[in-house]
Amino acid sequence: MKRKWIALVLSVSVLAGTAAVPAFASEIQQEISEMPAVETLQDHTLAETDSVEENCVLVGLKGSYLASADAALKRINEIRKEACKQGVQDPRDPNRKLTMSDYVPVKWSSDLEYIARVRAAEASVYMDHQRPNGTMCFSQASPNGVQSWGEVLAWNNSNDMITGIDQWYGEKQDWVKQTGGVTGHYTSMINPNNLYVGLATFICPDADFKNTTSGEFSFETGLDEGQAKAVKNKVQKIQVQNQDVKAYMEPFKEKLASSKTVQAKFYANYRGSGFYQSRTHKLSFEDTVEWSSSNPKVAAVDEKGVVTGVSAGTAKITAKCGVFEESRTIQVTGDAKVQVKKITGVPKRKTLKKGKKWSIKAKATPKNVAKLTYKSSDKKVASVNGKGVVKAKKKGKATITIKAGSLKKTCKITVK
Repeated sequence: MKRKWIALVLSVSVLAGTAAVPAFASEIQQEISEMPAVETLQDHTLAETDSVEENCVLVGLKGSYLASADAALKRINEIRKEACKQGVQDPRDPNRKLTMSDYVPVKWSSDLEYIARVRAAEASVYMDHQRPNGTMCFSQASPNGVQSWGEVLAWNNSNDMITGIDQWYGEKQDWVKQTGGVTGHYTSMINPNNLYVGLATFICPDADFKNTTSGEFSFETGLDEGQAKAVKNKVQKIQVQNQDVKAYMEPFKEKLASSKTVQAKFYANYRGSGFYQSRTHKLSFEDTVEWSSSNPKVAAVDEKGVVTGVSAGTAKITAKCGVFEESRTIQVTGDAKVQVKKITGVPKRKTLKKGKKWSIKAKATPKNVAKLTYKSSDKKVASVNGKGVVKAKKKGKATITIKAGSLKKTCKITVK
């Protein structure tokens, strides 16, 4: 099976606590190989993207996170030790060579892994070190305020984390021979100044490359060394710029019979550029979506986008999420057959003082299927209008009957 490999690096050199201007490099590689077996995944809490930037929207993409921290650390430290044993040029100063005294095993950081999970998901649909919200990759911090000082990215079609590391390792000869080729991924791994690392592999079958692996490095000390668990088939929320999103609602392919239901489908069609031209991705809106019907007497829609046919005719179903809005027309056939299932909000008894008013908060489920009506058994004692507002007129007792379709509820009114 042919597998394309892509790797991208952003390296930041640090000297005396100050960061130099970031440098970018990219490379495309190809190789022939067989797909390895899928790792066993377990559920765990997802990483949360930071607060949504202005002119951005929160969307979700479905995928799985691998948990291979021990294997990743082992492989990276093998590469670091090899570089020191072989006297490879020092990334901090190419004029000198590494020695075994330079060897420092890199440690795992839960904070960097947290950042890497967000970045791996983002980079699966926006293949760049710039984030899809328009900010640089270093703008994402962990809940503890830890930030990354170096990022490496890799894309491939494997089902493991090690493949990405080996992609980065493939730059070794260019670094050793100083060919001028891309080497930032490899040098990030062997740089003795990098004391902590956190990696994440996001498996998303709908992405251009189903495997996106992010590596985040830091020279800081004393970071937490915990490891996240694997996550399988969950929705990771990310924020993207409004300008890269187009709202889309699937057309209703068939006519809807009265009393039947259909799920309206509303998506965020996202196309981010990044350094590698990506295709359009169908993502979910993760902010509140408001649903409405232009004619509830023909077709009603609930807060989840479930459309119910009520009576013959046409209606426009609209979904709105922030600045994004889309509508589709649905045709309903046949007479209304939807039945009211229950009436709520009606107490059995209510005592009022003469001259006082009280509103009955009745609700029929499903809504917009039948009109609520109100009737008093004795209007001289207590009257009620079409909105359920009861007025106590004189001492005595009266019964208010609330009807919707074939169902009814009663409330006994006592006026004192």
